[in-house]
Amino acid sequence: MEKIRATQLSGLEKFAGAVFEGAQGKYTLDEYAYFDDTSLFSTANFDLTTLDLAANDEFQLFYTPVGGTGQGFSNAIAAASSSTTLTLADTNLERGWDGGKAPQNMAYVAVAGGFEVYGVDSSGFTRPITNSADMFAITNSIFWTWNVGGDANPRLSYEPITAWPIGSGINAQSTSPAYGATAEAGAVMEFCSNGGPVSTMRKFTFPLFFPPNVGVDCRVKCVRAITLRDGTVAPLTGGNIRVAFHLRGYKLSRIV
Repeated sequence: MEKIRATQLSGLEKFAGAVFEGAQGKYTLDEYAYFDDTSLFSTANFDLTTLDLAANDEFQLFYTPVGGTGQGFSNAIAAASSSTTLTLADTNLERGWDGGKAPQNMAYVAVAGGFEVYGVDSSGFTRPITNSADMFAITNSIFWTWNVGGDANPRLSYEPITAWPIGSGINAQSTSPAYGATAEAGAVMEFCSNGGPVSTMRKFTFPLFFPPNVGVDCRVKCVRAITLRDGTVAPLTGGNIRVAFHLRGYKLSRIV
């Protein structure tokens, strides 16, 4: 396999000689060969008490692989969706990539990212967020941070997740009931999402790097208490809010 050079991987051209530092030493992208063009995603499960989302709830993403337990999925509502263990619906992180670490001689480099937000009701059914005020409150109250290598390295604190959209083609309501009021008969509902039909994942100024056997600590945190208004159209009372971080990039194999 050829080494990464100037134009091999789209979006990484100017970083071909960039140095990434981890517990095992310093790496450049030139030390890696292309393995797979893929995306990673990981989901946090924020528990709701009635319609209240608590301040300071925080979960580490890209930590728990398929089949594992964590990231808020241990509560009763999460269990109602079939299991407290994460499934492919919750993450595509494979076993061996758990604990926030890529395996020996493997790595992942993300060039863009975006957050998906949705609800799960008390019966375990996946629900859209049907009130634009609720979506605004959620996406402007949940922030994300990034750290590689532990306390010796800086933690990068990013904007609220509303600044990191992922397009899904559903971004508004043509008729918006006020604060949870039932929609008029025959009203057409277009459910909310974090990003609309023309949204694309936001590109990172500098790629996010998962080095081999070095812990990546990516967290999402609710920084203020929220009381959702819409418990009627999508009955989330006693349910959950799910926040999934999707990364687009490349799985790499280190040349040894």
